[in-house]
Amino acid sequence: MDNLPQEIIDHISSYLDRYDLRATLTVNSRFQASAERYSGAYERFDLDEDSADKFLLTFSGRHFRHLRRIVFVTTLVTNDVPPNHRWLDPRDVDEDDPRPCRESKETLQEYDESFTKQIRFLFDTLNTLERSVGDTYAPGNISLSILTPIMEVDPTIYCPHRAYVSWRVHLLNPGGLPALNSIRRLQLQNGAEFTPFKEPVITLRKIDLRILLDLSYKLPNLEHLACGIGGDEWPTPLSHEVASHLCHVYQGPRRDSRHGFAKNFNPTCLPTRLRELALNFIHPFQHTEYVDQRIAMPDLTAPSLYDPFSTSLRIASYQLRRMRLTAVVDETLFWPTDGSDPPTWPCLEVLDVCFHMMSPSGEWYFKGLREPEEGQIRGYELEERAYPPLETTNDDEYWCDRAEEVNWDDSSHAQFRIIPDDEAISPFLEAFAKAAARMPQLAYAALWCPLCFSTQPDGMGGISDYLLSPIPDHDRPGLINLVWGIAYTKPRQKAFSTRPGKDNATQRQIWWLVGNRWQPNPQLYKLFRKIGYQEYNNGLLEYWYRDRFIKKDRFNRF
Repeated sequence: MDNLPQEIIDHISSYLDRYDLRATLTVNSRFQASAERYSGAYERFDLDEDSADKFLLTFSGRHFRHLRRIVFVTTLVTNDVPPNHRWLDPRDVDEDDPRPCRESKETLQEYDESFTKQIRFLFDTLNTLERSVGDTYAPGNISLSILTPIMEVDPTIYCPHRAYVSWRVHLLNPGGLPALNSIRRLQLQNGAEFTPFKEPVITLRKIDLRILLDLSYKLPNLEHLACGIGGDEWPTPLSHEVASHLCHVYQGPRRDSRHGFAKNFNPTCLPTRLRELALNFIHPFQHTEYVDQRIAMPDLTAPSLYDPFSTSLRIASYQLRRMRLTAVVDETLFWPTDGSDPPTWPCLEVLDVCFHMMSPSGEWYFKGLREPEEGQIRGYELEERAYPPLETTNDDEYWCDRAEEVNWDDSSHAQFRIIPDDEAISPFLEAFAKAAARMPQLAYAALWCPLCFSTQPDGMGGISDYLLSPIPDHDRPGLINLVWGIAYTKPRQKAFSTRPGKDNATQRQIWWLVGNRWQPNPQLYKLFRKIGYQEYNNGLLEYWYRDRFIKKDRFNRF
C-alpha cells in the first residue's frame, strides 16, 4: 500500500462510498487525503458569525484544498418596533394602536449599515483564511453563494406595506473590502421564495445592482459571475383595489439601480479571468407572466436615449466565452449606438439571451392581434411619485385599514402580446444579428422571449378567444406559456432541436421559432444569414416553425 502511486489511490477511492472511505482514513496519509477528497465532507460550508471559528479551524490547513463552496445568508432585523409592542404578547396589544408603516431614511441607512457589516465580516473571514494557508494550498477554487437579505415581518406589529419594499439595500464603502484570491465563482441569489399570490411572512429585500460589480472588483481570480434576482420588481398581477395599493412596486429605485450599475461599471476593474456570465435579473420569471399587458410600463432609460444598463453588459461581454442572460434589455446589449467602431467578441462561444417582452424604454416588443387596443403603449416617465414615501401618509392609513379585504386569488387575465411589433423589435434583432456575425468562435446562440396567452371561458361555457390560430391548447381556459425565438449552431455541433434539425450537421443551422404571424424583412433576414458565414461558408440549413407556436416546456436551451 505504501508504494501505490497517488493516482491509483485516487482511482480506488473514487469508487468507494462514504462508509468505505472512512475505513481507509487510517491506512496512510495518502489514503487519508484521498478519502477526504472523495467523501465530499469538506466541499461545502454554510458560514455565519457563530460558525466562523469552526470554519477557520477546519480549513486553515490541508482541508482548504477540498473546499469548493461557501454559502452565506444575509438577514435584516426590524429596528423600529414601537415601545408598546416590545414586551407584550401580540394578543395583549391594543388593535387601535398605530402600526409602523413606511420606513424612514434613517431606518434605511441602518439597514445598509447592517448589510455592509455582514459582507465585511464575510470578506474579512475569508481573507483571514487565505492568509493562514499562505502559498501552501493557494489560491483555492471556491464558489461563493451570497443570499440576498430577508426580513421577518410580524403582521401583528407592522402594516402590510412592510412586506413590499421598493427601496434597495446598498453596500457602503465597497472599496474597503479586502481582495480574495480563492474565489473563482460568485453567485447572488434570492434569499427566499417569492410569490405574488400569497401574503408574505418573510420580506425579500431588493439589492442595489451595483453590488454585483463591487464584489467582482474584489475577486481578481473570478471566472464565473451569476445571479438570480429581480422577479419581485414588477407591477402586482393582483387586480383587487386594496392589493394594488398595498403591493405596489415603485419603479423609481429600480431605474436608479440600473443607472447606478452603469455608472459604477469600469471594464478595467473586471477580473481578467472572467469568462462566463450567468445573470438572471428576472428570477423567478414566471411571476412576470401574470402582469397586465394593457398597462403602460416605466421608462427605465431616461434621461438617456438608450439603456446604459444594456450597454454596460455588452462591454462586459467582450472578454467572455459564455454569456447567459435573462433581463430587460435593448439593442445596445449587442451593438453601440454612438457611432463607435464595430465591436468584436473574439472568444465568445455561447450566447443565450432571454429578453422580456418589455423594453427598457417601457415599450412592448410584442403586440396582440386587435389594434389599436392591443397595440403599442409608450413607457411613462418616472417622477417623484415613482418613489415610496419615507413617512406614513393618509392614503397609507386608509388602505392599511382595509388590508383584510385583499383577495389573493383575484388576478388580471390580460396576457395577449404574442406578435412582434416590427417597429420596436427590428432594431433589437438587427443588433443581435450584426453582433453574432462578429463572433468567430460562436458555437451556439439563442435569442428568445417567453410569451403567455390567457384564455378565459365565456358565459356560455366556451372560449372567448378572438384568435383561432395554431396556439397549443388555445381551446383550454387558463394561461398558456409559449416561446418566441431564434437559435443558431455552427457546423458539427449538437443541434438546438432535431424536430426538425440535425446533430453534427456539416452546415450552419438556424431555427426560426416565430409562429405564423411574423417573418423578418429582407434586410434583417440577410443579416441573420451572415452569422457564421465568414468562418463556415459551407451552406445554411434553416427550419421555420410557421405552423405553430412553441410551448415553453418544449423549448430546450443550450
